[in-house]
Amino acid sequence: MAGSPEADRASRWRAGVLQLRCLAKLEQWEALAREGNALLAQPELADHEAAMDTLILLSYGEIQLGDAEMSLRAAFAALQLSLQRRSPAHSAQALDRLAMSYLWLGDAGLAERYLLEAIGYCHQLGDADTSLLRYSNGLVLLITLYDALCAAARHGEAQALAQRMQRFVVQGSKIEHQARRHYERRIWAANLARWQCRREDSEAHRQLLLAQLAEADTRGWGNIRRTLRLDLARFACAAARWNEALEHLQQIDSPGERPMRLLQAKLHQGLLVETLDALGRADEADAARHRSAAMLQQEQAAIERVRDLLPDLHNAVTQTLNQTEQQQLDAEVRRLREHEAAGLSLSARGG
Repeated sequence: MAGSPEADRASRWRAGVLQLRCLAKLEQWEALAREGNALLAQPELADHEAAMDTLILLSYGEIQLGDAEMSLRAAFAALQLSLQRRSPAHSAQALDRLAMSYLWLGDAGLAERYLLEAIGYCHQLGDADTSLLRYSNGLVLLITLYDALCAAARHGEAQALAQRMQRFVVQGSKIEHQARRHYERRIWAANLARWQCRREDSEAHRQLLLAQLAEADTRGWGNIRRTLRLDLARFACAAARWNEALEHLQQIDSPGERPMRLLQAKLHQGLLVETLDALGRADEADAARHRSAAMLQQEQAAIERVRDLLPDLHNAVTQTLNQTEQQQLDAEVRRLREHEAAGLSLSARGG
């Protein structure tokens, strides 16, 4: 009832989720972790929809900080709540986050499995715009997984993945025609162009990427613009078009551009090292290597800083789980750590 203590709490929780969304848009990841932790500490939050939104946003933020384990924990908790509350929309988002967490933790098989499950939930949503956004996020994960497999010289698995996912690409393209919002359609089109270039690095597909880049430039969509330029630089490197690659990389880091997310910045520096080495610009290549090493230290420092500032974040995330679920999650984290220690993990951290 309006004005009741329950309604007041629900209103505060919704306001808290809106704040988390704003922090995500501003890419204030440590602040997102801090405020998300505070929201989860509210005693009755787990019974409200805001708990699922908070956990999903925390999972996203922790990936940006480089803490894939905490991202996995938040996504797992979000999925359990969404299944209990029978919320297909939240289940789709939680599965999407779970897939990306598994990818960054090196398990390609589970990353693909949860991606496909997220897509399955998309079909229950009914809203074309929401479904297309989930498909677009799925395509980003597919591209990242494909790149990681290729980088690990697992080309047979990469080609098999592409064949399995072709139906998904066709389904997303059909939904695009039903979507009303321009932004959702353009994100899908940009990611589709990126995927097509991986399947066939042709001049026609490069022109598609350039067309998407031109629109992103016009509309000021900085993150899309950087992603497309990184892809164009990557393809130019693969074809030994080093001057073209360098031009794209310099444009990404030009004055006035918003600072890159850490994951993008690491890929940018890696491509810059490769390009400058190929052009014989050894001093600049060494400087890029030093920046790349500094970014790895920055990533670890950010993880440790959040863990020091928020020692109870782990408990705040898992308090929504029952004892059996917590044990299952802890066992899964141990398995992934052992997999990585044995050198069996797929590395997706550069893309």
